[in-house]
Amino acid sequence: MVSKKIEINELPDDVLLYIFRYLTPIDLFNIGTVCRRWYSISQDESLWRSLVLSYGLHQASSNSTSKQRVQTYLNQQIKTQLKSLFPTKFDILKSYTGIPDYQKTFNKFSDQFNFLLAFCDDKHNIIWSQKYDTIKFFDTSISIRWFEIIMPEFLSRVHYLRLF
Repeated sequence: MVSKKIEINELPDDVLLYIFRYLTPIDLFNIGTVCRRWYSISQDESLWRSLVLSYGLHQASSNSTSKQRVQTYLNQQIKTQLKSLFPTKFDILKSYTGIPDYQKTFNKFSDQFNFLLAFCDDKHNIIWSQKYDTIKFFDTSISIRWFEIIMPEFLSRVHYLRLF
């Protein structure tokens, strides 16, 4: 009797869902980038509901989905950790004046915008700025391509980042 080896892409959805239950929230976000099938499985509300319970997020009343609750919690944790590691702040209010929901606007019209990244000192004075053609918004980050090989000397003076 010859046993046939089954590859992971041949596993039924319910088996993958069972396996995905052991993933951390970050891994669960990442697993959705593997393929469309895994993305749809990773969006299953039961996965996120169990994470909401394990992090104690069910105690706060909210109209958000379980995934959004976990995402908000993770974003808060990341911001807290980054604040303790880096004194540089992303200056949202001064960057996006006049645009109430900048992320949706930029995602929709990103090919029509030119972006200016500015490094500012502790008094919000611009130390250095450069125009960027592309910027990408993700669930937990903003990505800007930096093509310089050498890091500028003024980075120790930077306290705020602005995006115009």
